[in-house]
Amino acid sequence: MTAQAGVEQEPAPERPSRRSGAGQSGGKMTMVMQEISASQFKAKCLSLLDDVASTGGEIVVTKRGRPVAKVVPLDSREDDLQGSVTYLVDEDELLAPIDVVWDAAAD
Repeated sequence: MTAQAGVEQEPAPERPSRRSGAGQSGGKMTMVMQEISASQFKAKCLSLLDDVASTGGEIVVTKRGRPVAKVVPLDSREDDLQGSVTYLVDEDELLAPIDVVWDAAAD
C-alpha cells in the first residue's frame, strides 16, 4: 500500500507471530512473540521494556516489515558474581598497606 499525498496512514497494528520450533505437538507449549514496528516501539519503548521484564516475553522490532531487533528479558544474575573472583595473592597481602603515598586530589 502506498501513501497518497496529504493522506496520513495509520501504523500497522501489532501482530503476534509464532516462534519457529515451538508448537503443540509433543507437549511443547506454543510461544507467541509480539512483533511491533520501529515507530511504535519508539513511542512505547519504556512500557514495552517493563512488559518484557515482568512477563518474560519477547518483542521483535521491524522496519518495513523486516525484523531488525529482538527485545528479550535479561537473565537474573543477582548472585552469579559471588565467588567468581580468584585472588592470586593471599588475603594478608591483598589487604596489606602499600609503600606509596596517594593523594586523591592530585592531578
